[in-house]
Amino acid sequence: MPSAPTPVALAPAQPAPAVAAARAQQSVEASDTYRIRRGDTLGVIARKWKPEGVTYEQMLVGLYEVNRSAFIRENINLIRAGATLFIPGREDVLAISAVDATRQVRTHMVAFTKYRESVVNAGAESARISQGRREVIGRRAAGAKKSTRAM
Repeated sequence: MPSAPTPVALAPAQPAPAVAAARAQQSVEASDTYRIRRGDTLGVIARKWKPEGVTYEQMLVGLYEVNRSAFIRENINLIRAGATLFIPGREDVLAISAVDATRQVRTHMVAFTKYRESVVNAGAESARISQGRREVIGRRAAGAKKSTRAM
């Protein structure tokens, strides 16, 4: 009688290299942080940490959603130097629709443009006020030289 076949131990199935790399990248990203330095922009940070298959806009919004306290005036264009950003994982970022992310980025850009214009206008107004004050002070100083009144 023939002997029973000997069972052959199969090696555990290994995921394809691309899948394994994506899983490793995802698990690393979920725990990564980045400390913002003066002059950093969210765009540069998003490009650096953006996983494959994620749009730039999705990454911007993903970073914003996870780190709202790192932003001034709740705007992606105004990021606080010294804050620590938590880098969201690939799956978290992919949960944000690309269309919605693009819309949100545009909304932030419009709000930032309005804010920037108001700051510029306030600065220009301040310069005009300062110039006006200088003229008044100059006239008072010239008048003080002619007058002996106590002030």
